[in-house]
Amino acid sequence: MNQDAAAHRPGVADRPRLLAAALGYARRGMPVHPLRLGEKEPRWLAWQRRATCDETEVRRLWERAPYNVGVMTGNGLVVIDLDQPKPGVVYREHAATPGARDGRDALRMLIEAAGAAWPQTMTVTTASGGAHLYFATDPDIEVRSSVRRIGQHIDVRAAGGYVVGIGSEVGGHRYVLQPGPTEPAPMPQWLLDLCLAQHDEHQEHADPAPAPSAPVFAPSSNRARAWAVGTLQGMANDLARMAPGTGRDTELYKKSSRGHRLVVAGLVTEAEVEEAMLWAAGSCGLTAEHGELRVRASIRSGMASRRGQAPLHPPASA
Repeated sequence: MNQDAAAHRPGVADRPRLLAAALGYARRGMPVHPLRLGEKEPRWLAWQRRATCDETEVRRLWERAPYNVGVMTGNGLVVIDLDQPKPGVVYREHAATPGARDGRDALRMLIEAAGAAWPQTMTVTTASGGAHLYFATDPDIEVRSSVRRIGQHIDVRAAGGYVVGIGSEVGGHRYVLQPGPTEPAPMPQWLLDLCLAQHDEHQEHADPAPAPSAPVFAPSSNRARAWAVGTLQGMANDLARMAPGTGRDTELYKKSSRGHRLVVAGLVTEAEVEEAMLWAAGSCGLTAEHGELRVRASIRSGMASRRGQAPLHPPASA
């Protein structure tokens, strides 16, 4: 657990709020599962199988402890996650949303290109200042999760994924339902088409989805920092070029661990390592094959490994 999460660990007084939020989702037909106290990670390994809409089970779980609320996506629920850029990370432009400052800005560009209006639907402000836009889709149409495929700073949370729910608190900041609709609106067709285009294998002439945009690190005159950035970029590029069947999963774990050694040395940030590894995993096909949740879990596991805690400094000749 990071220091911010530890400082704002929820207590007994938070339990009614989180229970009410979990019940609210369950009554909407959205399966919920507990997240770790004050964090965004699932409490269960088998959360996809155990997520539930049963109110009795929800009460039993959240009366036990003030867990943050995980909301399972897919099966007719798609959440458009409008991110805030991570501090210290500079992103390459996405072809569909050039110059986008954040997820909201990128969505505005997509809306203008479609000649549409900002969708009026259930919206939740996230702990980082981003937003989750909830949409209803046909359960028979599979929409897959993705990271920055349809636009810069826009993730799609769908089949196999989840989002952090209303009332949850991370780092002292809550997820808050915004005034307006309290139910997911039907996803506009133009937006659904964008989500489907990223994985549509049946349209012979469909344009391929753009590759996830690689993070670009701000230049630095500090030689140690420059060496660390080059090392991190090199690891990410090596992983991005790996083909299926060549040990991509193992390398993602190892490179995440090695990247965290640069964090321990004070040369890069955790956000920079995570962004670099997410880009590499997306580029080599791991995210499409295993899903974003598993990829993020592997990155976090590598960064938290014992080997990843030893600082990595540049050689004397660097």
